[in-house]
Amino acid sequence: MIPSLPQRLALAGHCFRVALLALAAWLALPHAALAIETVAVLDLDGYGVPWEATQVMTQGLRDGFLEESSFDPLSGYDIAEGLSIGQSDALHRGRELLANARQKMDSGDSAGALRDLAEVLSLHESAWSWVARRPELADAHYFTAVALAQLGRNTEAVDHLVECLHLYPGYSTDRATDMPNNVRTMFGGALRQLEEAERRAVPGSRIATIGERLSARYVVTGYIVADGTVHVGLYQDGRLVTEVTDSASEIPLYPGDPFFFDLAMRLVGGQSTPAPAPTLDPTHVTSDGEDLGEFHDIPTVDPPPSEPTGPSTSIGTSDGGHLTDQGSSYRRNDRRRPRTGRDGHKVSGLRYERKPVTETWWFWTGMTVVVAGGGVGLYFLLQDDGTEPPQTQEQDSYTLTVDPSGISAP
Repeated sequence: MIPSLPQRLALAGHCFRVALLALAAWLALPHAALAIETVAVLDLDGYGVPWEATQVMTQGLRDGFLEESSFDPLSGYDIAEGLSIGQSDALHRGRELLANARQKMDSGDSAGALRDLAEVLSLHESAWSWVARRPELADAHYFTAVALAQLGRNTEAVDHLVECLHLYPGYSTDRATDMPNNVRTMFGGALRQLEEAERRAVPGSRIATIGERLSARYVVTGYIVADGTVHVGLYQDGRLVTEVTDSASEIPLYPGDPFFFDLAMRLVGGQSTPAPAPTLDPTHVTSDGEDLGEFHDIPTVDPPPSEPTGPSTSIGTSDGGHLTDQGSSYRRNDRRRPRTGRDGHKVSGLRYERKPVTETWWFWTGMTVVVAGGGVGLYFLLQDDGTEPPQTQEQDSYTLTVDPSGISAP
């Protein structure tokens, strides 16, 4: 017999409950979308390698994490935009001031140019440009060095060139234009100074802040060297979890090379899901007791008096340390520690795209399993619920004829 309306409603409700249970079971699986963690792989530093190589290697490592499958890597565009939220006007102002400073230098007003450039550096620090807008900040340091050299303040000029080369390896050959001869000579000294110094490391407190701003518990930083050395560290809530040093067969290796997948696997320890986060001490400071919660203010850049009467002020360097108003660096971390949004971002000829979770192959494969598995389970559950299937009876039959001419195409 044909089930009554209440029976049909009860059967529909039972099917709905089974489907919900199947979906809940799938979502509880370790590989479910909810288990994917966001990781921010910051631009790798380069020592003796060009800027292009650092970008290619950075993207390769991001792809390695994507292939590892338990992490969703942010693109370089996502990182830059996330760190500079609310700073678009400041960045626009900085670009205008940089153009003004260059005009002043051309007209011989180097002191006036330095005042503009000091503000440019301050604006870029507020936007955390040392993390993901490195070419722009490198330009600001370069023109600051040129202006200082015009005033005979060569020591300070060299220190700014060191920052320029750290932010943009190979700047003197790949990006600088119309370089004065004395500045070209200073670049040689700055390069030697950078190569002889300890490899830079971003303090844990700053990494924690970067992660908070990007809503990413995991952050990766590191560097590459011309001899093939690659050193990277994985941080969780600002704490160093793992660091790995390896040697690449050539620089650069391109995204998709197995080297990057292996590197990502070693960083996460081969685990399918990230380890629990340790408790972060909100009062974290560096080993020497220096609190690095905020950048120091940019000082004035007029020539200093011959006999200073008080302590010098400082500006932030690109590794989280500081430069005094004389340009010398007074913080170096002595530990050797070691960019895909539907909106693509083209950088140095590379286009990085980051797909939403619902557009990944594994998401829909899993959903297909849920639907198919839920259907099979529903079949057996309905067979076991004691409900007899309706008996087939002879019914009156009808033939429905539709005139095709009365149907219009959509």
